[in-house]
Amino acid sequence: MTIMNNLIITKAVKEDLLIILDIQKKAFLEVAKTFHLQSMPQIEQTLESLRTEFKNHTILKASLANTIIGSVRAYNDDDTCYINRLVVLPEYQNHGIGKALMKEIENQFKNIVKRYELFTGSQDKRNQYLYNQLGYKSFKTEKLNHGYKPQMSIGKGFCSKLWGLIPSALRDCSTSQFRRAPLSELEFHNDQITFVFMEKNAE
Repeated sequence: MTIMNNLIITKAVKEDLLIILDIQKKAFLEVAKTFHLQSMPQIEQTLESLRTEFKNHTILKASLANTIIGSVRAYNDDDTCYINRLVVLPEYQNHGIGKALMKEIENQFKNIVKRYELFTGSQDKRNQYLYNQLGYKSFKTEKLNHGYKPQMSIGKGFCSKLWGLIPSALRDCSTSQFRRAPLSELEFHNDQITFVFMEKNAE
């Protein structure tokens, strides 16, 4: 209760972006470990990319004693508020901070949109539970693979067999593992990630 009593949620400023990006990477590293992913777009995002998003997104920060511990961002397009990058430092999770951020980002758009939309991994039951509590319902699932890289442990022997099939720019057999470029280029279709898209009407 003390954490929530002292939590302050405000709009982020440009000077906050580096800290928010660091929190984002720490939070999604935990997700990557849980679901055995080598990497995720949320982990690989650059500061330059985030600065670009800052121009057309509303980015909120959650702070305790002037220290940023969480964030969420969203943008409006055609009467829909698209919410993404809900992140809380791992050590501050499970205290209601994510729910508070969600409620505030919805509040930012409630008078200008008709609905809210977001997506999460189909295996991420914790996130789905959170969004269900907030009134979100699933309306579709979709398989995507851009930027999501499941871990692999393929030996050099198998890697050498693939050598001639892979463009030179995508080859890296310097270690015992086969480091892949974007999945869509290599077409490892079994490695696609299924996402659940969720929505709710704006009140």
